[in-house]
Amino acid sequence: MGALLEDPYRAQTHPQPCTDTPWPGVECELSNSNQPIFHVTKIHIGPDIVFPFQPCKPSAYLSQSLMKLKYIKTLSIFDCFGASPVILPKTLFGPFTSLEHLALENNPSLCGDIPTSLGGVTGLRSLGNNSLSGQVPPNLGSLPSLDQQNISHNKLSGVLELPGDFIQKLGKMLDLRGNSELCISDQSKKKNLSSYLEIPSCLNTRQRNDNNYFAGTVATQVHVHHGQKIYMSSYLPWF
Repeated sequence: MGALLEDPYRAQTHPQPCTDTPWPGVECELSNSNQPIFHVTKIHIGPDIVFPFQPCKPSAYLSQSLMKLKYIKTLSIFDCFGASPVILPKTLFGPFTSLEHLALENNPSLCGDIPTSLGGVTGLRSLGNNSLSGQVPPNLGSLPSLDQQNISHNKLSGVLELPGDFIQKLGKMLDLRGNSELCISDQSKKKNLSSYLEIPSCLNTRQRNDNNYFAGTVATQVHVHHGQKIYMSSYLPWF
């Protein structure tokens, strides 16, 4: 939590977040072992935590110490990363065999590719309103129990390769809007999905790019006359 929150005294004021000094947004469960131990199972950071709300610090980042939370089930971070760039490490969520729900939303400086390791998170709820780029990993569509997914308003690009049956299963609960460089292929079985998902067809995107052309003249020589450049131009063919 120290890598995220502005409060430098959190550890002193809440030394036992699972018992005597609970911290809003943190939940714990008691293990079933012979020696009972509390394990953190939920971390939620966002402006909806009214009291005592602690904003994220400008240099907030995802600490590798998160990988030590082997029993965490829910991780949600809202409105936190807004200044310093934060990239999702490719293996950050790999060890989270117990992670069931993940939401990282409204973080303008959360950037980089979506790790394929997120395909193992059974409840990948939202990655919306960030600055994530690159392609959408196809294995995000292999989660059988997923009933909604929001990756809207990022900087994603390329061809959407999520399975058609996965797209139809989620319906309007799959939100891909606001990714201007993302398109869907023009296979016959997907021909109606472009308007349904509100993302362009790759065919239309290619046609739009093909219509970009240069016209006019190209400078071939440059002369200097009394300190001013005079361009001698002629028409040149474009290849």
